[in-house]
Amino acid sequence: MEIQSSKNILKDRRVTSLSIGDSGKGKTFFAGTICNHGKPFFIDSEGGLKTVANHEFDYVSVNSWAEFTSALTWYWSNHKEAGYTHLVVDSFTRLQQYLGRELSPDGKLTQAQWGEVLASMRKVIDRLTKECPTSVHVSAMAMESKDDLTGQIKIYPNIQGAFRYDLAGYFDVVLYHDCAEKNGDQVYWVQTKGDQRITARSRLDSVKKLNKHERNDYAVIANIFEEK
Repeated sequence: MEIQSSKNILKDRRVTSLSIGDSGKGKTFFAGTICNHGKPFFIDSEGGLKTVANHEFDYVSVNSWAEFTSALTWYWSNHKEAGYTHLVVDSFTRLQQYLGRELSPDGKLTQAQWGEVLASMRKVIDRLTKECPTSVHVSAMAMESKDDLTGQIKIYPNIQGAFRYDLAGYFDVVLYHDCAEKNGDQVYWVQTKGDQRITARSRLDSVKKLNKHERNDYAVIANIFEEK
């Protein structure tokens, strides 16, 4: 057991963040703006990177859970030499589908197989948020689900099983992405604080409090630790 001092907690400027939102709400665009604050490496399972093709970054496309975990191993070994500052995983919803398909091609998972899916997801998210040598940004589609405690319908990450309720708790910052038309233009934003319907929050309020609604730009996170 190693006893540590709380004075050292914020010396680690590494931030883990999660984007939740429906398709077309700006999640991938948001990830692309990380290029303005460092050198990200993308693990893409969605095939939607044309949205951020105006940025310059390295990426790998994965089409299975095995390819995804292999890409993580590669990143751990090569991030420093390559100068990467952020790992982007887009999206965890699709990756879970790949994992389920590998265990049961027909999509009919047994209870034991669902347990294996849950254990694998928890293991990789735990590794990403605790051990990744750089900042991490993960995206997930959104879904509505009833809160077991309040009975209210709330928006969670689109992950099958009980893990949808737990996923956000692993990350420092959780953002909900939305957009609307205003004066003929499409306006995008992120919600940084949760409410009765939306899952969102920042555990870095002791450093810098975010507005409930912010621009759809990674600067929201990058500026949390800016020097005053």
